[in-house]
Order: sequence, then structure tokens, then C-alpha cells
Amino acid sequence: MQRLPYTLNEANEVCKKLQYLIGHTFDLSEPGFGNVECIAVTPFDQINKKKFFLYYMLVGDAQLALTGEYKGLLFDICIIARSEYDCNDIKHYDIDTWLQKNNLEIDDLLNAPQIGGKMIVENDDDVLCN
Repeated sequence: MQRLPYTLNEANEVCKKLQYLIGHTFDLSEPGFGNVECIAVTPFDQINKKKFFLYYMLVGDAQLALTGEYKGLLFDICIIARSEYDCNDIKHYDIDTWLQKNNLEIDDLLNAPQIGGKMIVENDDDVLCN
């Protein structure tokens, strides 16, 4: 199934609601990449997404990386982590891939009860983002 891009408003809204994931484990199967560093609105297409991540590595600011180069209308949301061993090495997944890797649905994250910005889960053994 092909996933659809977000509009800028949709991407910003979802991205804002997911900011509480920053600091949580990025990927248990990638131990060299620690915690989520950034949840960012990115270009949807792969060419512009690569440009975005090169710019992000240079400036360290997702908003500047997006507005500095991209003038398109199709957007995505990416979860970003930095290597614990090489600060110039970042890894990212689009939101759908990250959710799939963690057996989650977007509604699980958007509707999760939170206290003080932390997601509350009943059984945190099965949820990566706790």
C-alpha cells in the first residue's frame, strides 16, 4: 500500500503532537543509535528528503532545513536519531516505517494519555516509546 503525503498543516499538527517522543528509544534493533533526537516535518519525495537531511546535518535545525531548500507542497514526518559513536551519523525513518517497526498505529501515539509530556502506557514492555 502506498502511503499518501501530508499537507504542511497536517504534517505540522501531527509533528507537534508527537514531540513528546523526543528522548525515547529510537530503535531497539539499532543499538548504536540512542534516543529520538527530533521529530521533523520533511519533504515527501526522496530527492528532496535527502537534501533536507544533508542540510539538517549541517545546521542541526529541522525548521531551517525544511524552509531553506524545499518549496514543494508534499510533506512527510520523520523520526531522527544520531549515532552514539559518530555525531555526524544520523538515522531516520518516516513516521509510517517507524510505527510499523514498533508495532504501533498513529492513533496509539496521538491519543495516548500523557502527564507532563510523557506517554502513559499500561504495559510498557510492548511499547518502545514509553
